[in-house]
Amino acid sequence: MFEAGKDKFKWGDYDRALVLKALRGVIGAPYLLGGKWPDGEKQPSGPIDCSGLVRWAFSISNVWLPHGSFEQIKVCEPWPFKNRKAEPLCLGFADLHPPAGVVDHVNIILDEESVIEARADYGAVILRPREKWEHQLGFKGWYRVRGTIV
Repeated sequence: MFEAGKDKFKWGDYDRALVLKALRGVIGAPYLLGGKWPDGEKQPSGPIDCSGLVRWAFSISNVWLPHGSFEQIKVCEPWPFKNRKAEPLCLGFADLHPPAGVVDHVNIILDEESVIEARADYGAVILRPREKWEHQLGFKGWYRVRGTIV
């Protein structure tokens, strides 16, 4: 298992297609603050929160992330390419409850058009237009898991 922020690994060192397929399979799963699924579980059930979804998704390909968006951002780095759009499996962090100033939400780029996220206000894992997310109040930017080498 690779540990985010400590181990070096390349985008290709884990099965991105497997992670993206698994994420598509959990759309509609119920939301619960603090909810998490067992690491690596291929067919999870039960409620999940935003950071639990991110942790679970990466665990499918043996990349370990902490639980809690405020902890996950610590093992990530801003998307470094100014002339290249952030790619699938990059993470979007936000402070959805300003003026707190604390990262309290995370989602995952699923494809060119959309992000996947577990949202309390929707009560489920949902897809949202990527463009809407990029203009979301409190959006901090796109990040990749630190240690990844493109």
